[in-house]
Amino acid sequence: MGDADDSNSVISGPYCVVYTKNRRIKYEHQESIFSQISLSAAAQGVNNLKRGGDVERGEVNQLKTGRQRLRWNLIFNLILFGLVPLPFWLPFCFDVSSEYPYWALLGVQGLFTLFWIVVGLLAIGTTSKLRSNRKTDFSEKIKNDKELSEIEHLAVISCYKEPVELISHTVQTLANQTMSKKITMVVSFEERTPDKIKKQGELCDRFAASFKEFLFTVHPFGQEGEIPGKCSNANCGIRTSLGHLQRRLGERFDPNKVLITTCDADSRFHPRYIEALTYQFLRQKAKDRNSSVFQVWPL
Repeated sequence: MGDADDSNSVISGPYCVVYTKNRRIKYEHQESIFSQISLSAAAQGVNNLKRGGDVERGEVNQLKTGRQRLRWNLIFNLILFGLVPLPFWLPFCFDVSSEYPYWALLGVQGLFTLFWIVVGLLAIGTTSKLRSNRKTDFSEKIKNDKELSEIEHLAVISCYKEPVELISHTVQTLANQTMSKKITMVVSFEERTPDKIKKQGELCDRFAASFKEFLFTVHPFGQEGEIPGKCSNANCGIRTSLGHLQRRLGERFDPNKVLITTCDADSRFHPRYIEALTYQFLRQKAKDRNSSVFQVWPL
């Protein structure tokens, strides 16, 4: 047993895999073994951190240069801040005796009213659908689908300083899935996460046998051109785990059949979430699957 560079190493029983410092560590679900191997690998001080891609082979994905000054999501906030005080600044732009300010106010109020009516109707429809599907056995609907065996699920949790108990509650809801053995569980830690080795060991001890595989990734700190945060952490975890799947599946790897679920450390999932997601994916037309994003309704 040792790091994964030893392709002849055999591990019996459940195991976890850690990607860190461009090394892959494979260990059994025993904390003492985990700590020994992980600390030994970390002590080697490999500094050429690889971001995403296949960590072992040194394949690095190209980074897109982000806009540091202009963020498109700020435009909505600017519009909102301009519309909220509209009744106060509008009279200064038009003659008070003119009808234009009144029609402008009426138009804005009507637009907002219509918006909230649509949101309310959509919320009612979605809630009704959720209640009616709560007890639906989606596995029965997809058990004979020829593509079912080709589907791979990645569930990625991005973490930083969250306590291991909080992370465990979220992982437990994924372990309780009716199709948990189709899930590759990924917990992506930040490089500066305190006690991350201990947390990885505790999670592996508890959940290694609950999933198809259990992976840990470590997002390196201080990458050039990258904005630190959950998104960059999740991106690193997803790219690294996709490289892992490609290596494990070989020629059978099809990125179009990989369903990725990202969540926070305090998320909770219904036990039939994965089978419902699989059902919704399989019922999509092949040409629409790569352009579909499934939004989980928060409860």
